[in-house]
This record gives sequence, structure tokens and C-alpha cells, in this order.
Amino acid sequence: MVPMEFEKQQIARRAAKRAAGRAWWVDNGDQTRAARRAQHAENPETNRRRGRAYYAANRSNVLAKGRARHAADRLRCLHHYSDGTMKCCCCGEGTEQFLTIDHIDGKRAMGHSRSMNGTPLRRWLIKNEFPQGFQVLCYNCNCAKGFYGQCPHQSTSTTDREEP
Repeated sequence: MVPMEFEKQQIARRAAKRAAGRAWWVDNGDQTRAARRAQHAENPETNRRRGRAYYAANRSNVLAKGRARHAADRLRCLHHYSDGTMKCCCCGEGTEQFLTIDHIDGKRAMGHSRSMNGTPLRRWLIKNEFPQGFQVLCYNCNCAKGFYGQCPHQSTSTTDREEP
């Protein structure tokens, strides 16, 4: 057998195995999750101990996965609410590190606590399938909107501003 054909067969076998695993989870996932939840409820301290031991042994990997998930969630939210442009909807700032998610009508209008920001907000947005009422603003525009009620970019046109 030629090595290239063997590799193709291996790839095909792996793909078939993954597909079978996915199909099994579709059929049995709910039962498996329920059994795990019941087992956890019976011995919560054992599971806490096991979790702490895993974290201690794999701390760097756990933290790296958390950072990667945080960055992916952030980009996903920014991409969705900027309609793929990844720019501030007020001033057009495109540097990704400066961009934030803004509540268009304020946090109270959305019905969640004032403390929901950052990662909890992004997880809530993803879980609730990106509800309306949010936009992407750069940090300067977002702070100005919070402090003054509107951004200076919105209060005056660019032709009315004085040049330095």
C-alpha cells in the first residue's frame, strides 16, 4: 500500500469515528448529562476535590483555554454587533483593542444589573443569541456617552469643529 493511500484511509476512519461519536451524543447526550448531574449531586465534595486537583495539575492549560475562549467570545460579539466591519459606529475607530459593546438605551432598559459587563455580558449575549439593543463603540465614545449622554462626535458636525 502506498503511504499516501494509507494516510487517506486513516483520515477517513477518523472522520467516520467522529461522526459516529456525534451521532451517539445526539441520541444519548441528555441521559449522560443527567446521570453526571445526579452523580455530582450525590458527591459534591468529591467532585470539588477532583476539580481542584485537576486545576492544580493543569493550571497553565486551564488558564490558556479560558483566555482563548474569552478572546473568541469578544471577537464574536464585536463582529456580530458591528455587522462584520469591526469599527466604532460613531467615529469609525477600527483598532480592535479599543472597541467595546455598548447598551444603546442603557443597562436598565435591557433589564439586567449594572454589574453585568465584560465577560458576563458577552456570555449573556451569546447565550441569548445576540439580542437587539447593543452596538460597538470605541472606549472614548462609550465613556463620553456614559458621562455626557452623547458622544462629542454626535453633538457637533466635523465642519463646525475648530482646527487646532
